[in-house]
Amino acid sequence: MIKLKVLESNCLPLLLYGSDSGIFDSQVLSMLNSCWNSIYRKIFGYFKFESVRNVISAMNKLNVIHTVNLRRVLFIKKLLMNTCDNMTLTGVTQVYCNRNEFQTVLNNFGVDIEVPVSRLKEHFHSHFVGTCHI
Repeated sequence: MIKLKVLESNCLPLLLYGSDSGIFDSQVLSMLNSCWNSIYRKIFGYFKFESVRNVISAMNKLNVIHTVNLRRVLFIKKLLMNTCDNMTLTGVTQVYCNRNEFQTVLNNFGVDIEVPVSRLKEHFHSHFVGTCHI
């Protein structure tokens, strides 16, 4: 558990740097998810092709794909809440919100940008848990 905590504190922020802005496509997200899953495999003694989704879920954590998409939604939500005085930032945020990629994230995870932050986090976690026990 200590190894995981150290890696989460030091390596995960570097791995996810810039992910809030939505610059990663699905192929890059899949690669990053695979890298992070390898860390779980190494720490908990899983073989290369064994799934660690249930381990991640049991520890009340998200995989990288869910984490990045949650961060994207929270980033935009924070911008929408704090841009009322800056017309340029408001305009850029609105353009991003209307992008097909962002709308796809909202649709894929079944979330609404208007719900409170705590509910967004709960929703992403329950969505991830739902994908683990299939």
